[in-house]
Amino acid sequence: MTFPPAPPTDEEDREQQKLQHEVNGLLAEAGEAGRRAARWVREPAGRQSEERHRSVLEQAAEAVEQAAGREIVPDGDGQLGEEFAYGLAAGVVTGSPLTEELPDLSTGGRGALAAVCALAAALPGPVLGDLARELPALTATMEAATEAGRAAATGLVAPEGEQILICRRSRFPGGRLARPRGAARAGGRPARHRPRPCRRS
Repeated sequence: MTFPPAPPTDEEDREQQKLQHEVNGLLAEAGEAGRRAARWVREPAGRQSEERHRSVLEQAAEAVEQAAGREIVPDGDGQLGEEFAYGLAAGVVTGSPLTEELPDLSTGGRGALAAVCALAAALPGPVLGDLARELPALTATMEAATEAGRAAATGLVAPEGEQILICRRSRFPGGRLARPRGAARAGGRPARHRPRPCRRS
């Protein structure tokens, strides 16, 4: 003769509710990070003159958002849906294979895009392991990659191939571009004040 399991005690109920609250918080943070990353991916998508490249990037943005949201299923199998896995493949940085030109992306933008897609694809996996430890690490790293992508978008390439970055803390008023180290003023005179070096992403 078998007996039904004993009902949970009040203490067990409180522990379960606390655990569920923590999981919900982690899922909310991942979802918000995914939405921010997807918004960033849609920015270069909107700049593409080639419609097929734009479609590839928009598909990647949607896959990032879904992978960070509904695809993270506690007690699930930790697998990403096939349609989203395809959208997050590393080949997204080269865009559509049906075109002759690459997407209009900077080198830093390509690196950040590849990182965001790879991290998004990994987000469902922690449900099979230590969700409380692994999911926040992946989420924070994806946010860092998103910020790196945004920072890369502020870079300008000089004719000589030297990168010039807009410095937030430049000594030049009005947000003017920082000169490369050792650059001269107009007329060949050396600059009296040099801007503090910019961070490179």
